[in-house]
Amino acid sequence: MCNLKVRGLMGLIFCAFAFSFFTAVFVGCQTEVSGPAGADGVNGADGVSIVWLGSFASEDEIENPQRLNAYYNTTDGCSYIYDGTKWTLLAKAGADWKDVLSEEPEQNSGMIVLVLPNDNGETVKITNDSAPIRVSLPESFQISKIVWKKCEQNTAVSAEELLSDSDAQSVVLNFSNKGTFNVTANGWYYVAARDVAGRCDWSRVEVKTIDKNPAQADKLCAFTKNEFAKVEWKNVAPSDEYDSPLKSLKIKYVYNDDATDPNNGEISVAADAESASIRIPASKTKDDFVRLTVLTEDEAGNIGEETKLITWCTEVIYATFYTFKSRLNEMTASGTIAYTGPSPSDEAAFGEKGLGKCLKDFYRNRPDIMVSLDLSEATGLTCVLRNAFFDCPNLEEISLPESIMSIEPFAFQDCKNLKKVTLSKNLACIRYCAFNNTYGVEMTIPKSVNRIGNLALPWYGSWELLSEKLHFEDETTNWYRGSGWPDFDGFTDGKLVGPMGGDGLMEFYGGTRYSSHYSEKYVGE
Repeated sequence: MCNLKVRGLMGLIFCAFAFSFFTAVFVGCQTEVSGPAGADGVNGADGVSIVWLGSFASEDEIENPQRLNAYYNTTDGCSYIYDGTKWTLLAKAGADWKDVLSEEPEQNSGMIVLVLPNDNGETVKITNDSAPIRVSLPESFQISKIVWKKCEQNTAVSAEELLSDSDAQSVVLNFSNKGTFNVTANGWYYVAARDVAGRCDWSRVEVKTIDKNPAQADKLCAFTKNEFAKVEWKNVAPSDEYDSPLKSLKIKYVYNDDATDPNNGEISVAADAESASIRIPASKTKDDFVRLTVLTEDEAGNIGEETKLITWCTEVIYATFYTFKSRLNEMTASGTIAYTGPSPSDEAAFGEKGLGKCLKDFYRNRPDIMVSLDLSEATGLTCVLRNAFFDCPNLEEISLPESIMSIEPFAFQDCKNLKKVTLSKNLACIRYCAFNNTYGVEMTIPKSVNRIGNLALPWYGSWELLSEKLHFEDETTNWYRGSGWPDFDGFTDGKLVGPMGGDGLMEFYGGTRYSSHYSEKYVGE
């Protein structure tokens, strides 16, 4: 059956007479020569033609039909040609420019059928699963060109126009006569084919299942662990946003942005694995990094947007004061930043635009990433200034340099996820509210400390947690409340307070234990 597109009676008349241009017309059991070809520049001889009779409701209305008579049946919407003994289907009308074969079951499943007027009668089948669209022909089928183009549904087009359209894109077939073309948007795609004899036909398919957002890997991150660059993600299941689940990831990695590095490579991994590891060469140092490019593909063949990640070749990220912000913004997973290089001033590191501000700015974009700061090499810093890390919920651990002598008020207040602090061995003073509104922070108060302000230490909530997390290097010296402070929590001025190793009646306030022993050190300044 010839796959012709028609619109109304005039279209059928055109389709019927179009057969007279073919080299041969097959009718019944024989082939009629329409007309032999002429030499170059000479018209060919006249041949047989189809005689159009018009429209009838039934073949019974036509008296004495002759061979090659044709008419349009208004009852079933088909055109018929008489082969000398019976009426044979010539063409079937389409409604509202729908494909002639659109009512057949395979069309509903997204299959286009092109029937070229070729002697072998083979069929071009184009199956649309969603995207890409796959083209498959029998190996014996000889074809010279196949093209595709996205068009509006009601576009008036012919196969010849599509094949000569400069915007139409070719379908490349392999040795097995199979090919693919990718589409990136829903809509109508027209396909035209030409056989080796120069005969053409076309059809179309409507793509409805392109993902609104191609499935991506959720929580995609990269970090270094145990001499491997590790990539982790969460596989995305189908939802209202996706037609297909994630299928695979292709990860390309380059060291130090050097395309010539022989250690560069590319791996593909199934999305269900949810992690992939890339060994870091032993020659790489703390100054080397791995840049990763990740492409995702879902089950429908849709390729997601390219994601770029970076991870350093050591588990700790090293940064100077001037590179701290950029290194922080490169983090895709929780980790440690070690401070290196010349030490800035206390004002620069702990001031309003210092490390704490960088952390808070980063938290707004990536609240899921916890950061540990190793400042032990920043030996030029002497003081953690007031409000330096106030309300940094992404600060998890911090190690202070030995040069720090004081921690000023509110320095770490409201760091609600702070778990561990390594204090300076030369620390003399922890001022009021320095760690206020933090909970269960692990720390050891060095012997050098002689003043602890009111509400300066974290809250622990129980003796068990207090005993586990808060330690005093000096377990023998007792503490007392300084004079001039009002009563609080049942204790008056001059009431003695003791360290973790103190004796006697103990109470608990703001993380500090109270005892009946005397000392030269005091709390509540």
